Amino acid sequence: MNHAVVVGFLARARALTPFTTALADGHAPAYKALGQLVSGFQAIALDPFRRQITSVVATASAQAGTRAATSGIDVMLRTLHPMVHWDGSVLALSTIHDCYESLEGRPLVLQHSALATGLSFHPVADSVTITYPATNGVLARDPASRAPSLALAALLGPSRAAALAAVVKTPALTTGDLAAVLGLSAAAASRQATALREAGLIDTFRNAQTVHHHPTRLGKDLLSGSDDARGW
Repeated sequence: MNHAVVVGFLARARALTPFTTALADGHAPAYKALGQLVSGFQAIALDPFRRQITSVVATASAQAGTRAATSGIDVMLRTLHPMVHWDGSVLALSTIHDCYESLEGRPLVLQHSALATGLSFHPVADSVTITYPATNGVLARDPASRAPSLALAALLGPSRAAALAAVVKTPALTTGDLAAVLGLSAAAASRQATALREAGLIDTFRNAQTVHHHPTRLGKDLLSGSDDARGW
């Protein structure tokens, strides 16, 4: 995370706590704690919905592309979203702020988001991006998801707990696939797998140039026991 971005955000908040002050001052332990919080949020609040998020965004993008190809850009812009209005010459956005922006040769980027609740407008030097909700519906948890419980996340750490859940859910998961599921780099995913293997929670096997991870009985029991504890 860029230090200047954090300082700017905290300055706008105007309510600094000891933790946010440490972030603004660039203290490494505060940044590490923030990273753990973000990882925990991802493991609990995002990963169980990842499959539907991907599906919703892909569907919205495909529908917009189909309308543009079959009916033209005008129709696509008119039907893009209730908060986006196109009269053939002016694109009007229903946001809380009034603003006027000329593209001046910059491309217009239409970005669907499954997590957006409103419409946002981002003009920068080389493009103008409009982000808007890909769906008005409620996202449903992936029924096949095995998101780790808060207790397991507290025991192993959010990222490591999510890694164990992914390996239990998909035996023979490769390091590359694990990285994709967790939203980490391949090196970071490999470190998580190494820690789980050293703890006896997974086994790792190599097939040619590909590394596969399998849950051990202990790993399965730990995740299963964590799931049972949800009802305590």
